[in-house]
Amino acid sequence: MLEINPTWGVQKLFQHYRAALAALSDNPARDQPAVARFRQANIDVEERLRAKLPGCMGQIGAIYQSAGLEP
Repeated sequence: MLEINPTWGVQKLFQHYRAALAALSDNPARDQPAVARFRQANIDVEERLRAKLPGCMGQIGAIYQSAGLEP
């Protein structure tokens, strides 16, 4: 699960989420289960980001796609 500071704004939260996700997906074929677990553990954070920063979520979607989790 992503550790977040409650004082972070949504932009900083997005940056940390994207960085943590990218670190997990260095080798998409090997790391697909880890990426899927990360996504499930942080579903509330992701939903918040989708609501507040829909235009930036394409970057997250691209990481999921490279890990084989989205078409």
